[in-house]
Amino acid sequence: MTLELIKIIYIICLFICFGYVISMIYDGEQHNIYNLCVALLITDGIIGHMIIVNSVHIETALLGNRMVYVSGCFLPLLLFLILAKICSIKISDYLVGALLIFSLLTLFVSWTQGIFDFFYKEVSLSYSEGFPVIEKEYGPLHMIFLVLLIAYAIAIAGMSVFALIKRRRASAINIIIFFGTCGIIGLTYFGERFFDLKVDYVPVAYTIGFIMFSRIFREFDLFEMNMGLINARSRQQNIPYVMFDLKNRITACNDRIKKVFPEIAGIYIDSKSSVYNETDVYKLIYKPLFEDGLQESPEFVKYGQTYKAFKSNVFNDRTGEQIGTLVGLRDVTYITKMREIMEQSQDRLEKEVESNTFHVEEIRSSIISGMAAMIESRDSSTGGHILRTSDVVRIFAEHLEESGYPVSHAFLKYVELAAPLHDLGKMMVDDEVLRKQGKYTAEEFEKMKKHPEEGAKLVRKVLSGCANPGLVDVSVNVAHYHHEKWNGQGYPDGLKGTEIPLEARIMALADVFDALVSRRCYKDAYSYNQAFKIIASSDGSHFDPELVKYFIECRPELEKLYDGYGPV
Repeated sequence: MTLELIKIIYIICLFICFGYVISMIYDGEQHNIYNLCVALLITDGIIGHMIIVNSVHIETALLGNRMVYVSGCFLPLLLFLILAKICSIKISDYLVGALLIFSLLTLFVSWTQGIFDFFYKEVSLSYSEGFPVIEKEYGPLHMIFLVLLIAYAIAIAGMSVFALIKRRRASAINIIIFFGTCGIIGLTYFGERFFDLKVDYVPVAYTIGFIMFSRIFREFDLFEMNMGLINARSRQQNIPYVMFDLKNRITACNDRIKKVFPEIAGIYIDSKSSVYNETDVYKLIYKPLFEDGLQESPEFVKYGQTYKAFKSNVFNDRTGEQIGTLVGLRDVTYITKMREIMEQSQDRLEKEVESNTFHVEEIRSSIISGMAAMIESRDSSTGGHILRTSDVVRIFAEHLEESGYPVSHAFLKYVELAAPLHDLGKMMVDDEVLRKQGKYTAEEFEKMKKHPEEGAKLVRKVLSGCANPGLVDVSVNVAHYHHEKWNGQGYPDGLKGTEIPLEARIMALADVFDALVSRRCYKDAYSYNQAFKIIASSDGSHFDPELVKYFIECRPELEKLYDGYGPV
């Protein structure tokens, strides 16, 4: 191998390392200071070797050699500290300080070369087969540098083995690569001296090592970013988290999730699912979220608490690329208990309704019959109206329940039972107004508008003491507010939107529908098409828009009901 070829190889190595240093500085990402220092030290070592192979004077060669010793003294220290950080092994600040001082003293001694005989007794520049070679006789303090290298080599090897055995929170693959790369650099250095090689291959070993370290540093930076994200979310939400990479391997987790899944502490952060497929981590998190493709896992119980696992994608803020999936555990114990309590309460309520049904049905029949008879004696159209609207409400309530509308069965039952009472207040309207044939005057209409409020009072008196309190409240609201409009232009109180009780909004649709398809003294009965068109056009003005949609879906049943009545 010629000197020119060696120079070209060194230049290539320098450009690779120097280019990476520049990219680290200008790529806009946050890098660990240790990583940048390693890159600078390796670049420094390669530059030192380049100076040596281009030297023609001993002074120039010694300058290059001093630069080589800068990387030789501090690179092992940095690699030791980085490995400790990767393996989550705490190194005392005092120990770090002592190691730094020892490295500085070793560097200081090494820089005496060519000046004093502490490090090199004799030193000169010669050429062997065209290669410049620094001929030296080692002094007594050169042993310090060898002790430093051997000590760091033992420490790195021991830490690597310890991390692998104890399964510290580090990638097993990265630990092996890190140790192997350090071994390549060390074997190259000692091999050259053992075999007395004229060509120095350390820059090549540095470059290979640099490329391998770069891979590890990128993954570790990602791990640090993931841990930062996890810790930030943990502080905000107090939630256990674990991070998976794009290959669905565990890459990071916080301490909270270890309390729920202690086995996760024994899993390497780059382990595939096959490594832990017998654990609860796989069964309760990995399988439902990754294999089954669910966004949330089914509820599961761990140590007396109920959890649901959920996942969200994590993206690189700079590139916008997905870098992994964050899985969190939501403690739903309180919600589960509340749901159980609500379900138990609902069961009790429905049983109470069922147990009282026979009693309620008895008074319901008598009320309907009595009301229809009393009111019909004064207003022939209103009595039939009560019976028909009761049936309309029944059909509507059954459809709402079948469609999954978010109300209880008990509530809809109450509305159905309350329907016959909605016009009870007309008992308090003067005969001359109630019996009038034709449209009301403004004064007469004001009198008629009092019937909802009067009806509410009567309903409370009629049902008080003989019906469930929930039924009483629903019946009062139906009587009081069934003439209110969604846009606030109804009566008696001008309520609007959801201010109007739901039971009254249901009753309003049944009330108006019957009025439309029934004959009155002032109008003929509208066809079904006309009636449903009017109701559809009144959603958002007269009626609750959502209820209108459900009501129109009842059309087949309602037409069948009214066809059975005959002309009304």
